[in-house]
Amino acid sequence: MKDRYYFPHYYNSRYSDELIQLAEDHKLAGYGLYWIIMEALHEDEDSGMDYNDRQVSKLARRYGMPEETVRQIIEDCIHVYDLFYEKNGRILSTTVIENKERRKKENKTNVTNGRKGGLAKAANRKAKMKSEEENEEEIEDEIEDESLDGGGSVALSSKERKEREESKETVLKTNVFVENEVSTVGDSLQQPGSGDNGTEHGANTQTPQKPKVCKHYKRPIPPLMKPYMDDWNRWAMEYGMPRITTITDCRRNKLKTRMKEPEFDMQHLLDMATRSTAILEGNWFTFDWLIKSVHNYQRLSEGAYTDKQVPERRETERRAQEADRHESLLAASRAFINS
Repeated sequence: MKDRYYFPHYYNSRYSDELIQLAEDHKLAGYGLYWIIMEALHEDEDSGMDYNDRQVSKLARRYGMPEETVRQIIEDCIHVYDLFYEKNGRILSTTVIENKERRKKENKTNVTNGRKGGLAKAANRKAKMKSEEENEEEIEDEIEDESLDGGGSVALSSKERKEREESKETVLKTNVFVENEVSTVGDSLQQPGSGDNGTEHGANTQTPQKPKVCKHYKRPIPPLMKPYMDDWNRWAMEYGMPRITTITDCRRNKLKTRMKEPEFDMQHLLDMATRSTAILEGNWFTFDWLIKSVHNYQRLSEGAYTDKQVPERRETERRAQEADRHESLLAASRAFINS
């Protein structure tokens, strides 16, 4: 594909006298063919287009126009409206030539400005480096002059004093950090009252904060939460899933949040769980996963884990169990009658 660039196409071009006359004589066909030729002239390196029978036939076939119409529009654009002119068997346009000359000048100006900007940045960088080197040399000369005049000891002593203060602050900060780390580790390892001065050491050192974890305090299960726990345990016993024995603080908080949400229906969720082979045959589905977030139980409720073959299999198993139960009842009845 050829390089793309824009050429001036003013929004009020259609109101020029030449284009108004072109549109009145040849309608949209003339107006459109004019801009097609303008684009072709801008694409050409010499800003021209061949004008012969072959080119006219090519335009006619490509844009679905009669050859006579194409030829008449081009002739009128050349001899009537002065939009193009013909030279050496080629169509040319003064506007196109001016546009391309203007673009060349702009490109040349941009290149020149870019080169000047790069040279200016390099000069500024070089001047900055030179000024820094000169400042360093001036400082060294001043220190040398002061040392020769007898004032060097004062200048050097102030410089040394500043360096010593900075190094002292660094050492103090390092010592404080090390002491804090050692005291934290010591407090975590030492038992209260152990050692000769364990009490004093424990009194003068701050105890590090421990991360928050789920506490397994033996608290009574809230009456409103017990039905959820019982429903889960009954379902888990039936399908061989892990049962829960305690309600930790984490479970208490999560379940309390879920209970406030109207969409959280334990019976419905467990019923949907029985319809999934991924849940019944896997080990990832737990009570904690179910109450962890809204996203988890909503996907389960919407059937994201449901296997379409599970209900049919469950129904077949249920019917087989009923048949076995019926046969056992009949056998018991016959045995009772025969006795």
